[in-house]
Amino acid sequence: PFLENNYQIQGRQVLIENNEKYILDTIPKEGPEINSISAYVKIKIDSVKDILNVSANFVYKGEEKNKLFYYYHSWASDKKNENMKKYLSGHNKNISITDITAVDFEDRDKPLNISIDFNIDNGIIRAAKELYVNINEGIDFTMNSFDTSRVNDYEFNNTFSFNTTIEMTIPTGYDVTYLPEKTDVDYKYFTGNYSYEMKNNNTIVLKKQFVLKKDIVKKIDFNEWNTEANQINKFLKDQLIFKKI
Repeated sequence: PFLENNYQIQGRQVLIENNEKYILDTIPKEGPEINSISAYVKIKIDSVKDILNVSANFVYKGEEKNKLFYYYHSWASDKKNENMKKYLSGHNKNISITDITAVDFEDRDKPLNISIDFNIDNGIIRAAKELYVNINEGIDFTMNSFDTSRVNDYEFNNTFSFNTTIEMTIPTGYDVTYLPEKTDVDYKYFTGNYSYEMKNNNTIVLKKQFVLKKDIVKKIDFNEWNTEANQINKFLKDQLIFKKI
């Protein structure tokens, strides 16, 4: 894309011709925020079918956008819609995508906007008068844990940032009895900030921000990484609890 340098050449030296002379310069290395996915999500509970109805808008920038462009244009024309659903659902069989609106898979110079509607099965557990709900199912990734027997360092394709806001309407006839506590992780490889809050007495707002600061994780740090990552995974797997009034 115009005015964007591929992640793989950032930080490298370049020789620039300047009339009869040459200038040795370095291609600027961008921060993780340039490669981002931002999401705004609304969730409602279908208390009859016990599923979550979800509407979401995703904005892809930088390498996260380029990656999706590459996949999209590599898919056969008659398989694009099917493969896009698999990609966006993370191949999660509990997710049924009912509608996708994408703008625009031809213009690489702009952020890529994708809006989808989908349902999530198995996101609700009933127990007597209580509902246990995981609103992160299918909307956020869980953190990688590294096999400490691995011989080599681990390299990500690029640094990146994910920013997500989720709003969920409290089901009619229920009160909230439990929200997971705020979790903040500030680690040398990544930061994560996760918190719930109430809005207008009938809406729960979840805000999540994750930033991968380094693209290579040293083998010597695998145990430490796993410990820090488990804090985030614990938050993401925790369930909200509602009690029937």
